[in-house]
Amino acid sequence: SEPDAAPLARQIALDLDCIPLSIELAAGLAVRLTPQQLLERLEAELPSLQSTAHSGPERHASLQAAIGWSWELLDAAEQRALTRMSVFDGAFSLGPAEAILGLELPVSELAAALCDRSMLRVSGPDDEGNELLFSQYRAIRDFSRQRLAESGEEAALHAAQEAWYLDWGEQQLGRLEGLQGFEALRNLQAERANLIGIFERCDGVRPETASRIALVIDGTFRLHWIPASHAALLDRSVVNAADSGKMPLLARALAARGGKLRIRDRAAEAQADLVRAIELADDEGLPAVGADARIHLGALFLRLHRFREVGHLLDEAAGTARSLREGVLEARAHTIRGILLSDQGHFEEAVAEHRKALGGFLTTGSVLREAQGRVNLGSRYRDLGRLDEAEEQFRLAMEAVERTNDLWSRHTVLSNRARTALARGDFAPAEEWFREGLAIEIQAGDRRAEAWSRMNLATIRIELGELGDAPVQLERALELHRTLSSQRGESFVLTNQGVLALVEDRESDARTLLRDALQLARILEIRHLELIIEGYLSVAELRAGRSRLARARSLVDGES
Repeated sequence: SEPDAAPLARQIALDLDCIPLSIELAAGLAVRLTPQQLLERLEAELPSLQSTAHSGPERHASLQAAIGWSWELLDAAEQRALTRMSVFDGAFSLGPAEAILGLELPVSELAAALCDRSMLRVSGPDDEGNELLFSQYRAIRDFSRQRLAESGEEAALHAAQEAWYLDWGEQQLGRLEGLQGFEALRNLQAERANLIGIFERCDGVRPETASRIALVIDGTFRLHWIPASHAALLDRSVVNAADSGKMPLLARALAARGGKLRIRDRAAEAQADLVRAIELADDEGLPAVGADARIHLGALFLRLHRFREVGHLLDEAAGTARSLREGVLEARAHTIRGILLSDQGHFEEAVAEHRKALGGFLTTGSVLREAQGRVNLGSRYRDLGRLDEAEEQFRLAMEAVERTNDLWSRHTVLSNRARTALARGDFAPAEEWFREGLAIEIQAGDRRAEAWSRMNLATIRIELGELGDAPVQLERALELHRTLSSQRGESFVLTNQGVLALVEDRESDARTLLRDALQLARILEIRHLELIIEGYLSVAELRAGRSRLARARSLVDGES
């Protein structure tokens, strides 16, 4: 069997909705097709799945026949409901169904009848507040869509669905930064499949709708890592916005893509998008969009060590945010300024900025931002050696994370708690938290975060004097930082490689690595790292001097 057969078999079963008849019919094809070929065929031809050697009832000879037989048992209202429900690509709740489908009987009544006949699935509600959701089996949805195309109702239903989701989705975006932010995020994430289905249908056909829906989908990734598929979606959002001729929409699309490109370490492209977004926002009278883009550009320039430009951008953004009474925007500006001050070694001033940022997030009731604000403030306390205060902020941040159940925010808190434990010398919990975070980063494809976690794991091994996989972790971290063109990250890894060389009594290698690290730290103006490296270089030079002195003495002793 193929080495990847087991995961492919699981995917095949999921594609078949784990329906026994579907699996039985697919098994007949498995005799002459590889698992990958079978999966590809099912993706294209699921409704036509049939048996080549059938001896049972005729309705079991093919999936189409089985669904058709069940269809004939439905009354006219149930058939109409099942047909119209096929406009949904994912699960749907009663609200949008009532608004979009235009059925003569209550959707709840028709949905219950279809569930009783196993033509519809239902899930929820649950203790976390998720409402009752219905969905069609894939094969039944494909069958129903054929009926919808034949009915002459398809265009009108699509138009109704697009209008409802645009209005609803943009309302949810407006709630993301407020008291109901987590509820709004959860709502958007629950509807992601339906939103993506609408986008794919409108992409290149109805460009304004496609771009606006893409920006709604972007809201579902507000505090998450960014998969490649989402980056491609934002590319299409910009193209569609440009095609629509709507300049305000193009400004929003460019700001959204530029912000995500910044996170993905694609600096030149991010800068181009954000500069253009600022120009358009200023021309079109969109101050909030302009402030958002300036904050993203300031964060980008911070990473590029263009500090003077950072301050100017943040001043403009904060001033705009205050005039608009946009508390979250102003708090984000304080956050970036706090990181700037920290990088310049002004830790007390950085703490003050992060306190302002956290105050802003708390005032607006943004639970989604609270954890981020507390992590930033805790990090600055750690820089000052105020570890108890740092740990208290991380504890409160974890409480906020538990309220949102956001995996990536949990990762951020764990990583910072691990660094604080490391500063205390509590290596066991630090290593456990870093390894848990590393697993999330690898799964997410976040190479920048992965590089820092690998370096921190190596640091723990060095501190314990049990090197283990420390050399391998540092090599991989250095490779990742260089791939990302992150000189800052490279300077820290080179420092740790120099320390490792000192531990292994390789003084010559240590001096070379530490000098390279020092050169980068001076170029990047990372003052606190300069001081650390200079200390280690002094140790290396002292050891080298002692070694030379010992050799000289041995020569003198030999001659005497």
